Amino acid sequence: MQSAWTLVTLLLASSAPAVLGGKCNAPREAGENNNCLGGSYNDCVARNNQLCTGECFGQPAGGAGAPCYTGCTTRNQQYCAGYCMKISNCDDCIESLKQMGAAGSDEQQKETCSQEDFTVRPAENVDKMARWSSLPAEIRCMIMETLTAHKPIAPYASVSTEWRTLIEKRTFAHIRLHPLCLDHLEQLDDHYRGRIKHLWLNIELNGYTCRSCRKGESLTLSYSIAKILNEAITRLFAILTTWREPLTLELNAYCPSDSEHWFKNSYFGAPGEDKFECQPHSEDPIHDPKHGWFRGRVTEAPPDDALRRPFGLSEFKFRDGLPSVRAVTKFVLRRQCRQQFSPGTLSYLWSRLPNLEEISYEPWQLHLKITQDVSDKDFIDTVNSLPETIRKITIFEDFNENFLELYALGRGLFSDYNPPRVRLPKPALGAAFAAQSQKLEHISVAFIVDARHFFEACQPYWQWPRLQSLTLTARKIAKANACQTNKLLKAAAQFALNTPELQVLTLWHGERREACAFTYWRKDALVSWRGTQDLKLESGTLKAWENVANKHARRVLRVEKRLSTEDITSHGDAVCCLGLQSVVDQVSLQQICEENRLSWL
Repeated sequence: MQSAWTLVTLLLASSAPAVLGGKCNAPREAGENNNCLGGSYNDCVARNNQLCTGECFGQPAGGAGAPCYTGCTTRNQQYCAGYCMKISNCDDCIESLKQMGAAGSDEQQKETCSQEDFTVRPAENVDKMARWSSLPAEIRCMIMETLTAHKPIAPYASVSTEWRTLIEKRTFAHIRLHPLCLDHLEQLDDHYRGRIKHLWLNIELNGYTCRSCRKGESLTLSYSIAKILNEAITRLFAILTTWREPLTLELNAYCPSDSEHWFKNSYFGAPGEDKFECQPHSEDPIHDPKHGWFRGRVTEAPPDDALRRPFGLSEFKFRDGLPSVRAVTKFVLRRQCRQQFSPGTLSYLWSRLPNLEEISYEPWQLHLKITQDVSDKDFIDTVNSLPETIRKITIFEDFNENFLELYALGRGLFSDYNPPRVRLPKPALGAAFAAQSQKLEHISVAFIVDARHFFEACQPYWQWPRLQSLTLTARKIAKANACQTNKLLKAAAQFALNTPELQVLTLWHGERREACAFTYWRKDALVSWRGTQDLKLESGTLKAWENVANKHARRVLRVEKRLSTEDITSHGDAVCCLGLQSVVDQVSLQQICEENRLSWL
């Protein structure tokens, strides 16, 4: 059997002009209205140009965006102008006109397609080629899957209605756009709006030169960043206010200069990176002595201020307010966005999304101790004011142990303000999540809270009628002795006993050289311990979980242990080792593992 891509090639060839000459098959000037087009040239171009808009959204401002769009629309004009060039005889031409709804009788159409003007090239085998509709459904599916794996795919949308429908879904499902592309977004009609499932606004910040790459973010620059973010988000919300179909909204802000100076091995979601995949960095050795790289080897670590620079905290007010956007059901802010949004800003954004059901948020541990303390305090208020519509929340606070080791050296003038080597979550923040858990269905919070604080805050009279899954980090299960760990697991069992819909509960911890997780599965009446070190479960702990299994699973509890000898170089590796990929976005997880392979010490 021929490969799917070979079949695609053959089918495209069979759709190419096989007959030249004749009024039906002569090339036409753009915009010419004739029977073969059925007067539909403008509609044809307009429809296909919508696809061009989607195909070229991801181009950076002032970059390849305009040439991409112009080239794509030019191809569409050529296609629509010569729409009937693929028709091989007059009868087919007439049938095509009928299907397109062209006016005129058969006699008029035959005159238009007069046989005397036909000049058939030697293409006797064309009619013998299999038509698309004659192929088995599974073969057509294979071809379409192969086709959509290649880029760009928008030009193939004109082949048939079936192709156009599938390609539109793929092209528009995930859209990344620069603020300058928002005008194009506003022009989309309801049909194409409905195709978009994930909209990613990628905001480019002002760059900087080597004169300032070793310095921290100035106050003037902070104001400039806040202004850029404010204007872009305000414009986007104004456009989306009329949308109705469920939509995932993702925000990202990046500075192109960051990867040009000290962060060459980092991911920022910039246009050079693929839309929704983590592309490995070039294998060519990096050579930039000014920024600590000599022929692929690290020779100098970034100064403390250079490390802090990308991680500014943006707090800005929407003075004129934001309109309500009912279409957004999921909000995403991934770890590749180093520019941190203040808790107050996030709280306001979420309040303007009245149908918001899910939040996926990956902040960074802040690089100034005093700023982290203030942010934690403000985030307590943000958690306490979560919209009532939220059903699922996933928060993963990221960090880089290599950065923390550099800060621990105390190299700068303001080293007293450096973040601590070990993050100590605030008990009040854990208590805030515990209170909110009574309203939620799924909770996963990593590193920003500790499970001990969560369970200690739970009250005997609280009820969890909806909660189905709970995943929390707990440093004690890796660092403390077995007695303290068993105490925590008993508290978790008491919580599970009072949570009638709970299906999965996981307590875990991960960092360099350490990974461990305790998980309860209601469906299998199973508790498991998995990690790089063993844990002896006390009889009291097992009894507590047996009570949970008897009450909710009505089965005998099973206990499973699985120790790992994998090399854990970061918390990203720990997540992979423990099989906890759901705690963080999959692209983010790849980025974490890749970035943490570089060490300056």
